[in-house]
Amino acid sequence: QNEVPLATTLLSLKTAHSSPFHFYTVFNTAPAPNAAQVKEIIPYLSYVSLFCPNETEASLITGIQVTDKATAFAACERLHTMGVEDVVITLGKQGYVIASAKSEEGPRHFNATKAAAVDTTGAGDCFVGTMAFYLSQGASLEESCAAANVAAGLSVTKKGTQSSYPSWKELQEALSTKL
Repeated sequence: QNEVPLATTLLSLKTAHSSPFHFYTVFNTAPAPNAAQVKEIIPYLSYVSLFCPNETEASLITGIQVTDKATAFAACERLHTMGVEDVVITLGKQGYVIASAKSEEGPRHFNATKAAAVDTTGAGDCFVGTMAFYLSQGASLEESCAAANVAAGLSVTKKGTQSSYPSWKELQEALSTKL
């Protein structure tokens, strides 16, 4: 979303979240924001239903150096105190962490799909896009991330960004063997 002017993204988050319909908002900060953008983003985190940064972006926003699942757990807790409801932090080959402020079980870690990586460019976008699609179809956050994990795992096995994303058929075939 940071390819869109930040002011536009932040106003959209605030408007959607504050509407009478209280839309579930998703914010992905890729590419990583600079220090000035971080200062702009922080006051708007309370309008974010689901924040989905990678480890670098999570580090910039929280001030916690995210390098593994333990530091990702700490970053999730910090993001909850900053007003975010749900958090998914992607950790590349280390997988991802899910945390919900409404859950009593705390953050949970999931391993990345095993893949012979050729090119990881765009894997995060593939993950977030797939996750958002499954959420829009009524899947739970955990189910959506599981499908996104498989899609991102497939995407790293090919060169390119969008051209590496699996087709619907490829994803469904992979999901039938993984889930």
